[in-house]
Amino acid sequence: MTKLLVRILLVLSLLLPCTALEAGSPGRRVPPPGRNVLPPAPLHYIDYLEDAISELDNALAQLDRMPPSRHRERVYQAVTAARTKLLSGLRGAKAEVETEVVVELPPAPMDHRFFGELLNRLKELSFGKDQLAYLKDASRTSYFVTEQVRQVMRVLSFGADKVEAAAIMYPSVLDKENFYRVQDELTFESDRDKLRERIGSF
Repeated sequence: MTKLLVRILLVLSLLLPCTALEAGSPGRRVPPPGRNVLPPAPLHYIDYLEDAISELDNALAQLDRMPPSRHRERVYQAVTAARTKLLSGLRGAKAEVETEVVVELPPAPMDHRFFGELLNRLKELSFGKDQLAYLKDASRTSYFVTEQVRQVMRVLSFGADKVEAAAIMYPSVLDKENFYRVQDELTFESDRDKLRERIGSF
């Protein structure tokens, strides 16, 4: 009994301080007074706690085999309480390691340089179908603002191509509340009607 008690006290003295938790913040590790050394890495810390819990489980198993006594009961309660604290620290540590913070940035329109290259390429292409095919490829992976749509429409020669270009770019437009302004790039009301039909009323 004496040898087991010494072993339990040794385990508690070495391992319990490392599970000190800040009140109201489960899983957050803070060093207790007088100790500022913690396992250097989260995964190392988890292994540390798992080993400690295993040691206490072994101690509890040995206590179970001992004859009942008031002293045994006090030790058993102390070890059980220590195991509960260690288990709480382990859960908090695992949650800290497994939690992944994902910051999702809002989409941004094609920057000035790339957009300038897009316009230049459209100007180099001779036929409307080739211009629209190139624009469709660019729109699959890029975002635009309404003013960029208007600039693309100005590169194209025919009203039908302007309507098609605006319809291609519309799903990738970030400021759809301003999209009505593209109508100013269309000469005929019939083309405006076609664009409304393509993308719905705006």
